[in-house]
Amino acid sequence: PLLEQDMSVALETLVRECDSRSDSPISIDIVADDLSVHDDVALAIIRVTQEAVQNAMRHADASEIAVRLTQYPDRLRLTVTDDGCGIEGGLDPNRLVARGHFGLAGMHERAAMIGGKLEVQTAADYGTVVVLEVPHPAPETAPLLPKHTESADMSPASSTGVGSGPEEAFAVRDGPPRASGLSPGPGAS
Repeated sequence: PLLEQDMSVALETLVRECDSRSDSPISIDIVADDLSVHDDVALAIIRVTQEAVQNAMRHADASEIAVRLTQYPDRLRLTVTDDGCGIEGGLDPNRLVARGHFGLAGMHERAAMIGGKLEVQTAADYGTVVVLEVPHPAPETAPLLPKHTESADMSPASSTGVGSGPEEAFAVRDGPPRASGLSPGPGAS
């Protein structure tokens, strides 16, 4: 089981397993000194990574997929980026759920349950970027996932996303923190 390993090892194992089944190469980069987090937070990060990577593998027709986990003094940021076709029809959660696609809704739900924030940017022919930010170290009052959610079950929930134009599709990068939430970093336009 993935959670019996250090979170960085678990993420690397997950990405390696996905990469072995993918037509597109999947890379992982972990920039962190201390990934000591509560098991519920680790599980949520792993499941969001799994869902985002599997969505890219199934739907994006990407030439590459990249996973990056970065530690900042006050948070962890997971970024899953693909250079595929984007999400057809945009990020309307009602439309996605009505079509039986619960992945984004589940990722939003998992983020909320651990006190995190999930943002998705997509643009036709420019790909998709999924960013999860989690307070780190986690505040004492952060809600934690119920113990029964340790499966890969992704139930539907209310979700929102940010559609963007081609020039903004990959603007979310790992860079220095900004006070206004998710922030573009080096190389962003």
